[in-house]
Amino acid sequence: MTPRWLVLLALASPVTAADPRADPDGMPLPDGCLARLGSTRFRVWEKLNGPWFTPAGEFLFTEDEGEAVHFRFMDARTGLFVRKEKLHDSQLAGNGSIQSVLGMSDDGRTYAVFAAEARTQRVHVVTWDIAAGKVSARIPFDVKSGVPPFSDNLRWFAHFDRDTGDVTVTDARTGQTRRVTRIDPESRPELFPAPDGKSVVIATDSAVTVFAVPTGDLVREVVRGKEGQSLSGVRVRYAADGRTVLIQETGKDDGGLWRCDVRTGTTTRLEEKSGKFFVASVSPDGSRAVLGGREGQGDRLVHFADNRRVEIPSSSRRQVPFSVAGDRFVTLGADGITVQDADTGKPLFPLADPLPSALQFHDGGRTVIGFGDNTVTLWDTATGRRVNRFNRPAEWRGLPFAGGRKVFAEVAPGDFVLTDPLTGRRDATNWRFLANARAWQPTPCGRFVVAIFSNDGQTRVQKFAVSSGEVVAELHGLPIRLASGNMAMTPDGQRIAIAGVRDRPLDVRAQSSGIADTAFVVVCELETEKTVYNRRHRLLGNLFSPLALGGNGSRLLVLSAERERGDEWFDSKPVPFGSSGILDPKTGLSFADMPTGESTVTTAVSADGRVFACGWDSGRVELYEAATGGLRATFRHKDAVTALAFSPDGTKLAAASNDAPAYLWDVRGTLRNLPKTFDPASGDALWAALANPDAVKSFDAMQRLAAAPADTVKLFARQQPPAVVPAPDWVAARRTKLESREFAVRERATVELTAVAEMLQPSLTEARKWTTSPEAQRRLAKALAAIGSNSPERLRVLRSVEVLEWVRTPAARELLRAWAAGAARAPLTVAAGQSLRR
Repeated sequence: MTPRWLVLLALASPVTAADPRADPDGMPLPDGCLARLGSTRFRVWEKLNGPWFTPAGEFLFTEDEGEAVHFRFMDARTGLFVRKEKLHDSQLAGNGSIQSVLGMSDDGRTYAVFAAEARTQRVHVVTWDIAAGKVSARIPFDVKSGVPPFSDNLRWFAHFDRDTGDVTVTDARTGQTRRVTRIDPESRPELFPAPDGKSVVIATDSAVTVFAVPTGDLVREVVRGKEGQSLSGVRVRYAADGRTVLIQETGKDDGGLWRCDVRTGTTTRLEEKSGKFFVASVSPDGSRAVLGGREGQGDRLVHFADNRRVEIPSSSRRQVPFSVAGDRFVTLGADGITVQDADTGKPLFPLADPLPSALQFHDGGRTVIGFGDNTVTLWDTATGRRVNRFNRPAEWRGLPFAGGRKVFAEVAPGDFVLTDPLTGRRDATNWRFLANARAWQPTPCGRFVVAIFSNDGQTRVQKFAVSSGEVVAELHGLPIRLASGNMAMTPDGQRIAIAGVRDRPLDVRAQSSGIADTAFVVVCELETEKTVYNRRHRLLGNLFSPLALGGNGSRLLVLSAERERGDEWFDSKPVPFGSSGILDPKTGLSFADMPTGESTVTTAVSADGRVFACGWDSGRVELYEAATGGLRATFRHKDAVTALAFSPDGTKLAAASNDAPAYLWDVRGTLRNLPKTFDPASGDALWAALANPDAVKSFDAMQRLAAAPADTVKLFARQQPPAVVPAPDWVAARRTKLESREFAVRERATVELTAVAEMLQPSLTEARKWTTSPEAQRRLAKALAAIGSNSPERLRVLRSVEVLEWVRTPAARELLRAWAAGAARAPLTVAAGQSLRR
């Protein structure tokens, strides 16, 4: 929490600070975030325990992920994700393991689990002090099986001695035990201690009774089974004060629900035939209760004073917690967590938007569609509000493309048609042949569909026009078969990357280590039917993390599954596995090595192919410059990133995670409030920074240049004229200097020819053939090999064109046209021409 004196100091400061930016729910947005799409109120995660109300006004959920327990806190007033803390199992269980979760104490101070030691198998109840971050108690239990029954507030537990028939209740804080009564040792009762420790419900096959703990007296026999029939399915819920107890029995004939006042023994039957619901919770004062899980009917709120009953549409899956004040309760249904008024049963907050597994911009970037397993949600990017939400049809295959306007639907087994996901309108073309494809997906531009067919160890790739369904390009005979359905394409679908395996037997050592030695990544061009990249890559169980192609297919992002380095053998020889990162498909040269130890990785490529985005399970979202592989920027979520998508204009990145259905991140630095002009000295420094190999520094310069478009266009026009082919005499003189006896002369001529090698590639290639000087041949080869490499001059050209494309003013486009009219093959000419065509 911010100290009060610091707040007062900030208010007294003469500097006018911008108002903190917030989402539609009033929660502050992270740095660099443009908007939060949708609501995160009370989202349900899988494998969660809880929720429990904390006295601080939060919900606490816990999730056991094998080696650690994650504490997730949510604001109980707004329903928004607050924070996440991690606790290693070893801190709770020592050298043992957690057997089950008991819950949180009613004062919100401790969290309890039932743990067993690894070697002795002795069991303990371990309580963790949440505020202090340490174990507060470790209580040993001498029980033969199972977890001893605890009261809801974890302060008391009961025990039945199978040898003597004694029923005891123990204070978990002091260890003081009281003997309550003695029953038949063969009865095998169920025990339910009260939160105040003053009573206990004993359920046997023949009866359900309530006993007073201090005296051992029978308070009430609530129900007794008929002759020859056993009671079954007994559930008990106490009010927080311990005075009111609800007892449910779901037997065939005498099932029902009873309310008992422990002080007086007064018992009232509330329901007959209670098998279709269960007692979910009792309010702290015992005046009302929630009955949950009734088949097809949702929950029921029962008021005991006037026997008023309120039907609740949601259907709970577990115990329903009441707030400490008893004015609200929480139900957990398939659609999320609902906080409801304890008097009327009406929801107090809207349901959370589901966590998307995929995102896509729609309507020119004005809306974003989130695709969950069962739902589709449409959000407005300007307001962050939900526009539409509907159940996702079971017939859908894949995701919408071309701005969210088409999706494949399997209307009959193996019978595919294209349909509009928002209107339901279907196209006439039938895509039945896709049923035989190993994998297929539309190109990013949405005009084509690329399908992969594998037979007898050979792979065939076909490209189809969406408008007609006709084949427009085809590639035969790739010597791989599809491994995981993983493929990536350039926006036009001309270049495609495939993760596949070779049909060769694994080496014995590879088999023993579980390594799929035959894993390959192949990049091919459909138009020319050429394979431009074919290299072995590290795999784990034949599964790849996502592939991606950027830079018009000149950059390949490969994220191989990480594993420990061990024996890497193929045909009894070590295998040179490919790198994990950004590669050049022509040369295999790696521009960036990326960490792949995280299990969740999702990727996206900007529409211009210049930027790769990677989302990790740690919550990091990273932007990589495709040309250099350099990390441009990092954004941070509190939880694993599940989906990414760039806006059509490349200014925004949508990222989904548990702490937001989707954040919109500022990719171009529009939130930085950078100066709108700069002086000549600053301009020269920014121009120099464009050639910096450090992607962070150059990206900062690009944002500053884009913030001052008028001065930037003038600077670029002055510093960078259109490319001109060098005069023949100039080129001939440099070729002659390659044979000079002076090293400095030869080196200078090599540098000068390298700078123009792309424009002179045909003539330099020919000159290399006929020259008789070994030194000249070597230096010409060096100049030709540098074509496409990231020299400072080339980086400045690519980044300056990108800045002008960001700016999009008439003057910027006019300068791009002038650059595009320069010498053919020059990097500036090529980059400017590609920018104008986008």
